[in-house]
Amino acid sequence: MALFLAAPGPGLGTGTSFELQCAGAEATVAVGLSRLGHAAAYVGRLGTDPLGAQVLRLLRGYGVDVSGVRLVTDGPTGVLVRDAPRDRPVSVQYYRAGSAASTLQPDDLRGSVAEAIRAARMLHVTGITAVLSRTARATLLEAIALARAAGVPVCLDPNVRSTLAGPDSWREVLNELAPLADVVLTGADDAEVVTAGDPAAWFLERGARTVVVKDGVRGAYETDGIHTVRQSVRPTVALDPVGAGDAFAAGWIGAWLRGLAPEERLREASAVASLCVGARGDLPGLPNAEMLHRVLNNEEDVAR
Repeated sequence: MALFLAAPGPGLGTGTSFELQCAGAEATVAVGLSRLGHAAAYVGRLGTDPLGAQVLRLLRGYGVDVSGVRLVTDGPTGVLVRDAPRDRPVSVQYYRAGSAASTLQPDDLRGSVAEAIRAARMLHVTGITAVLSRTARATLLEAIALARAAGVPVCLDPNVRSTLAGPDSWREVLNELAPLADVVLTGADDAEVVTAGDPAAWFLERGARTVVVKDGVRGAYETDGIHTVRQSVRPTVALDPVGAGDAFAAGWIGAWLRGLAPEERLREASAVASLCVGARGDLPGLPNAEMLHRVLNNEEDVAR
């Protein structure tokens, strides 16, 4: 989506200045992985409008492979308008009903896109796509089927958004997607949609091999049902909390791709999330591999 981020100060309804950026859960993960030195591709739809062109330029500029992005006339590029105040909760408004992204079709996965999925080391998906429309949900399931048939691990982040669908719809979506995921990266609050008990146990019972639960200021933990590793939040000055969960996902997947142990995966994920919230917007604070290395090794604050 295109993100209109209100200038510091007055929130939505009173602010008059906005910065144009790019946002979206899957886009943030793709950019985060690309920044960390991994090859990342994004599949989706944007409108044939100025906002779609800008989002495409931004993703391409961050090094994301956008050959699987279609520009269509079926709907406009989705828009997210929000603020990032320091002294009160963030206000968010979505304008994505009937957007280009909601017109995703399984045919978008044919040819080179299908081959890219089959050749990937991991397919990352979120529940957001599944609630956008029936065709978007069918496309998501087709992508998962392509990956599973090729032996590609599927990583699921529920990313529950109550403004997009009600609890019943989210329960239906997660009950369908959970048995198809090898790895689940879930927020503790997201998991409450389907279980009031242990969120990791719920996903493990449905077939996940690894579950990571992100629990806000309480940190995160990873488990395979036998071994559990915990990680506290890395101290930071948070300028904008939005995007932390997706930044965490990018850090965790990047560490997983490098074959790191659970302790190191969580440590890197926590660091990436902390750096993300230190900047306004979903993408500007995402670190490259060198910056992440310096932060993890407590190197000097100023590189001269």
